[in-house]
Amino acid sequence: MKISLMAWECLEALESGKYSAEKYLDTLSAFGVSGLELPWNWSRPVPSPSWQVLKKAAPKCGFSFPCLDVYANLCCEDDGQRQEILQNLRVVFGFCREEILCPVVLLYGSQPSPGMSLSEGRRNCGEMLGCCAELAAEYGVTVCIEDYGGRPEFSSTSAQCLEVLASSGSSLVRLNFDNGNFLLGDERPLDALENFKSRLIHVHIKDFQRRVPDEKVSSLCSASGVQYQSCALGDGAGEVAPCIRRLHEIGYQGWLSAEIATLGLDWIAQELAYIAEVLQQLQE
Repeated sequence: MKISLMAWECLEALESGKYSAEKYLDTLSAFGVSGLELPWNWSRPVPSPSWQVLKKAAPKCGFSFPCLDVYANLCCEDDGQRQEILQNLRVVFGFCREEILCPVVLLYGSQPSPGMSLSEGRRNCGEMLGCCAELAAEYGVTVCIEDYGGRPEFSSTSAQCLEVLASSGSSLVRLNFDNGNFLLGDERPLDALENFKSRLIHVHIKDFQRRVPDEKVSSLCSASGVQYQSCALGDGAGEVAPCIRRLHEIGYQGWLSAEIATLGLDWIAQELAYIAEVLQQLQE
């Protein structure tokens, strides 16, 4: 397995001069990281200067771009909206093929429209994903969804994700396994992994621990009301090491993309060291 980093947290640090792109990449390289997972909104509508620098520096330092994260609400029924989404995704897929050689696009953020039931939303999302997958294939790109924690009652459990995948009617649509987000669906990550062994294409690694309920905090709250907070890898309920070991056992050879919610390089280094150590133990 190869290690990448979800780079969305670093933009603020790069823009503010907290550290340079070169120092950032050097830190990642020291722990065996060779991939950067980027958010599409960095390059649109106007590419940020830091994104331009990082995009140019990364390949020179041996980095590739294994996945591009694109917000797209696919639960629409209107044909005009669907065509607009597909047209926008043509630009995305072209960008992946022509500019960053990125093979996978994660389409996240779908949620039912007002008045649409959850099951209707999952069906509409799946049908649209099938269309997206066919279009992406023309560009040599694979699309995937994840167990999305932003709307845990919609698509953060195995059953919900399998419903969306089935509704796509396409074997081209794959899954990005996010161990932490399954907690937001009140499901053990290790149990969830067993449902997607043949559909995996990418993996997000992070960790959450329970916290004292707080009515003022609405983020990181599971479908049943359990509240979580981010924590160091291995310190929470995300079953990080067991999931990585199980991925190894089933023969997964793709990317482990660390989702680290911090700007500090010291903390990033600590988290990457944990992943590197778990992977090293698998070789012993």
